[in-house]
Amino acid sequence: MAKGRSRTIRATRIEVVDGEGRVRLVLGMVGEGDHAIYGVLVRNEAGRDRAWMVADADTAQVGLDYQGDTAASLTVDYRGRVDLFNRNDYT
Repeated sequence: MAKGRSRTIRATRIEVVDGEGRVRLVLGMVGEGDHAIYGVLVRNEAGRDRAWMVADADTAQVGLDYQGDTAASLTVDYRGRVDLFNRNDYT
C-alpha cells in the first residue's frame, strides 16, 4: 500500500442502491430517538425493511420481516436479558 493511503472508509451512513436507484441496504446510523441507532438494514424494492441488525445504547436486535410484520427477532438488553420473538407462536 502506498504511503499516506488508508484502508479505512469513514462515514455516518452508507446506502447501497439497486439499478432503479432504490435504497436496498443501509449501513450506519439508521434511526434516532433517546439514543442514536446504528446497524444494517436490508430493504425490499418497496423500501420496507426485511432484515435488520441494530443497536443503540441499551439494546441490540436482529430481526426478519414477512409481509410487513416482524416474523422473528432476537433482542438483548443492556442487562443481558434475552427476548426471542417468533410470530408463529402467536398465530
